[in-house]
Amino acid sequence: MDFAALWDKTAFLLTHVTVFELPLVFMATAAAAYVLSRILARHNARAREARLARRVAAVYAGLLAFIIAAKFLLV
Repeated sequence: MDFAALWDKTAFLLTHVTVFELPLVFMATAAAAYVLSRILARHNARAREARLARRVAAVYAGLLAFIIAAKFLLV
């Protein structure tokens, strides 16, 4: 397996194929999950779902940060 070619292909995909809409979707999903976690936290019986929504928001925020960092580092 040619790792140099694989890295070149991955860098190209991260920098050129991830268009404006993908980070926008990640940001909107993270914001919606965070708002959902705040709403669910108000209901005492929904603490488990609120924690899950917070985790989902953190994952999407992390993916957004990863894509932005990859674009800046690889271009």
